[in-house]
Amino acid sequence: MRTLLAAALVALALPTAAAAGPVLALRLGWAASAGDAARETPMSEVADGEIPIQLDAFWRFPPHWFGGVYYAYGFGRPSGAISDRCDALGADCSVWTMRVGAQLGYTFGELWRLAPWLAVGIGYEWTHEDASRGGLSGSQTLSGWEFVNVEGGADVKVSGKVSVGPYASFRLGQYSRLDGYGIPSKGVHQWYGVGIRARYDF
Repeated sequence: MRTLLAAALVALALPTAAAAGPVLALRLGWAASAGDAARETPMSEVADGEIPIQLDAFWRFPPHWFGGVYYAYGFGRPSGAISDRCDALGADCSVWTMRVGAQLGYTFGELWRLAPWLAVGIGYEWTHEDASRGGLSGSQTLSGWEFVNVEGGADVKVSGKVSVGPYASFRLGQYSRLDGYGIPSKGVHQWYGVGIRARYDF
């Protein structure tokens, strides 16, 4: 009898795994670009940075896995040289990025409300540039596959269902189309990002 009672008390003291269910997460961060948008066209001539906002919709697979889809929109930052050129011409220039894709991740065991995680995914991305001056305007859109994105972070539980924590990311992609037409001399580019993620487990 004592043995059964002791086992029950130990079971109650151990943390229980969360049940399967949906997860929503919202991110805000900063990412810097590197590599080439096309051969002999560095990413710095398109956008050298962005402020991405990302929404994740995942499903939790106990005890550690999660997987689902994401959508991200980034407020791009033109390089200093491009900004100076736009200012010299009296033009308004802007850049935005957009990404959609799927990810699979793993959350490690929780320790003092801190739960490290890693995720890997694949997606598609767009980078759009606009320039206007007076009544004239022009734009171009680059698009292509994001071959892989790798992310890692740590969730700090602030309530029963809400966690907040930092993350870092690496993305590798290639633009294959410009305004719908194929790019003959493709390049490979990267994005390096950091930010904060808020997660809600239903």
